[in-house]
Amino acid sequence: CFRLEALVSDGLERAAELAGQRLSLRARAVCIATGTAPRALPPDYADAWPDWHRDLRSLPAGMGDQRWLILGGGDAALDTALSIADRGGRPLVLIRGEAARAARHLRRACVEAGILWYPRARLLEVRETGLSLGACARVSFGVEGQGGPAVVHEVDVDGLVACIGRTPRRELASPEKGSLIKGLFFAGDVLRPPRERFIAPAMGDGLRVAMAASELLLNEP
Repeated sequence: CFRLEALVSDGLERAAELAGQRLSLRARAVCIATGTAPRALPPDYADAWPDWHRDLRSLPAGMGDQRWLILGGGDAALDTALSIADRGGRPLVLIRGEAARAARHLRRACVEAGILWYPRARLLEVRETGLSLGACARVSFGVEGQGGPAVVHEVDVDGLVACIGRTPRRELASPEKGSLIKGLFFAGDVLRPPRERFIAPAMGDGLRVAMAASELLLNEP
């Protein structure tokens, strides 16, 4: 038997309210399925604007005709752009690289939805508009040309989202070291490489862990 102890946070906020203190659990089998967290913002992003959204969960359900700026060119960025469009918003995507790295079906869906994206784009400045109504910020970004100087654009936006990657949440234990501890198992995003972070593999991990933990508990006193 071992004890896994950690400061209560995030999904355990309700438990924290009830316990009012550090939460300590004892178990013979533990599964770490803590998922991922947004990658830390580069200092220039964090300094440019204090109120970045990092994923869909913090975005409003209805957006009217609001303009939202999205940084990133991967699956999460284009999926966020499509969701914003579904909510009535107007997404604008800035991609640092030569092209979007997202899956083909997401790129195709964005083209069909008329979503604008700019490859080779660099965020230059974000500043408050000072307006009591309407857009919250004015964004300047440069788009690199083919051998020429970057073309600078300005646009007023109602919100900014940074979809620049996620990292496994391994504050409690890492699969590499934790695999040496008897009764400690891992499942889902915390275990898998980025291209395998889908619901189906995570469900398979959960089933595998449940069977292994059951065997451990049944066969050992």
